[in-house]
Order: sequence, then structure tokens, then C-alpha cells
Amino acid sequence: MAILSLHEVNKSFGETSIIRNISLEIQEGEKHAIIGPNGAGKSTLFHLISGRYNVSSGTIYFKNHAIHNRAPYEIARLGLARSFQVTNIFPRMNVFENIRCALLWNSGYRYSFWHLLGREAELNDRAYGVLQEIGLSEKALFPAAELAYAQQRALELGIAIAGGAEMILLDEPVAGMSHSEAESAVELIHKVTEGKTLVMVEHDMNIVFDVADRISVLVYGELIASDTPENIRKNPRVNDLHAYYGKSHILQGVSFSIQGGEIVSLLGRNGVGRSTTVKTIMGEVEPHGSIRYKNQEIAGKKAFEIAQLGIGYVPENRDIFPTLTVRQNLILGQKSAKITRSGRQA
Repeated sequence: MAILSLHEVNKSFGETSIIRNISLEIQEGEKHAIIGPNGAGKSTLFHLISGRYNVSSGTIYFKNHAIHNRAPYEIARLGLARSFQVTNIFPRMNVFENIRCALLWNSGYRYSFWHLLGREAELNDRAYGVLQEIGLSEKALFPAAELAYAQQRALELGIAIAGGAEMILLDEPVAGMSHSEAESAVELIHKVTEGKTLVMVEHDMNIVFDVADRISVLVYGELIASDTPENIRKNPRVNDLHAYYGKSHILQGVSFSIQGGEIVSLLGRNGVGRSTTVKTIMGEVEPHGSIRYKNQEIAGKKAFEIAQLGIGYVPENRDIFPTLTVRQNLILGQKSAKITRSGRQA
């Protein structure tokens, strides 16, 4: 039985069409992944389902309720919760208060100035139960803003399940995490979504194929495939997409100069080439044109050669050596460090 149904959904901003005639059904209890290149419309689709954006045309039904163009809080109260690419919690509240706040409506509490929540034993016990489930019980009284990034993402997931969600939308749940953090996050996702319906947007294909029962592929706002992971692997349209995307023209005529001591920020929406620009500078992507650092041509050099010239790079997935100590990681980052066979710095 379909818990979520989209029929011929379209979304345009002015004359720009972002979502094009998407029809999709998500079955109750299904674990569904939506994949596609940056700028394909994946997050926009989540915004339409969760009520952040209105559809331009088409219908969206959740548990046989029409939810297109309804307010986000109305959709949430029906049992559909979501996370965002950017962590969305109450940073000034402590961890326990974040969870308790999420429990209020589902527990029958309404707007009132006369309830002292500290005296509501059953409500507080439920909040601590959720904290135990997401592994944050020892951080209950910490300000949410002081949690590590991966813990904040876990808290956001806790807020979703505390609200009584039957269906959870996760937008890039492990983005920005180290490998060990991502593994822990996937274990938590498996745990807290058991018996629930999950739809997630994710770029890490290992995680997608680990979690998903079914995968939908979105390209330039169009749904080109929706099938089991095994069939998606063999789908020629998906394979052609990967081949084309690997050769596509991402950066076009980019020219700029950075002065010594400057702090420069690259801004733009998903898919415009910000990460590709940085990767091109660092030698991870082959450039067409000239890149000079301190009057030396670095276009075409290897990444390690560019790093040795004095350019540091922190990737999105925060790569470190998880089996080494903090000190050993730092020593490896020193250009002039000489390491003995025993692992000591000479």
C-alpha cells in the first residue's frame, strides 16, 4: 500500500522548470533513496513533499490526505517529518529540551502558559527514552549548540521520531561526516527507522545500496528510473548518465585572482561547480586552462605536488586517518616532518 503518492508534480521558479512531471509512489515501510547529480532537484522535491514549497501543478498524497500546498506544520502533524541539508535544531535549548519540545503535540499538549513541563513525569520519561535510543542520554543537559556535528544530526533524527513520524525524509544525512561517523549514523538510521517509511537523498552510493529497498534517479528535474538496487545497477539509462556526467562541462570560463592574506568565499546553489572549482585547484579534477599559485603553474600537477607547494585542502567528508592518534594525524600533515619506522617524529 502506498503511503506517499506523487502524480505529475511540477515546480517552476519563474520561467525555470526545476521539477518536471514527476509521478512516484512510496510504499509503507519502504526504504527509498533518491539519487542524482547536484542540481537535479532532489532537495526541491523534498521541499514540495514537506510543504516548504508549493507545487506549480500536480498532486501529493500522504496516507490518502492531499498535502500539496499545505503548511509544513500540518504535514508534520499527519506523521511526516524531515531533516535538512543544514542541521535544524534549537541551538539555545539543551538536548533534552529539544526532544521534549518535539514530543509535546504528539503527547496531547497544546498552547498553554500554565503547564510546568518539569513536573510532567510521563513526558520527561518519554524524552529520556528517545535520548537513550539515539545515544545522547549522557548529553541530555548539554546545550544543543555545543554538540559535535554528528551528534547534532543524531539529535535532529531524534526530534523527527519523537514527533511520532511514520515517514521520515532525510536530506544527505551523512554529509560532512568522517567515515566512522557516517558508519555510526547509518546504524542509527537503520535502528530508528525500523517499521517506518524512509526516503533519503544521499550521494554516497555505498550507503544508498546498504539502506535502500528501492532507488529513484532524478536528472534535471525528471525521474528517469525507479527500481530495486539490483535493477538500477543494470539500468542502461542510469549508466549512460554516469558516463555523461563524468565528461560533462562543469566549469565554464572561470577566471579570478586571490591576493595573499585574503579570505574568499564561493557562493551559489547546488550544482553550480563550487566544489569542482576547489577540486580543480587541488588537482583532483583535470582543468582546461591555467592555474597559477605563487607565479608557478600548477594546472596538471598531482594533488600531493600541489599540497607540497603550500595549499591545504579540507574535503567535504573531512577525511582523516581514523586508526591513527590525533598527534600522528597532525605529524602526517607537516610537510617537513620525518617519521621513523617506530612512528616517532625524527
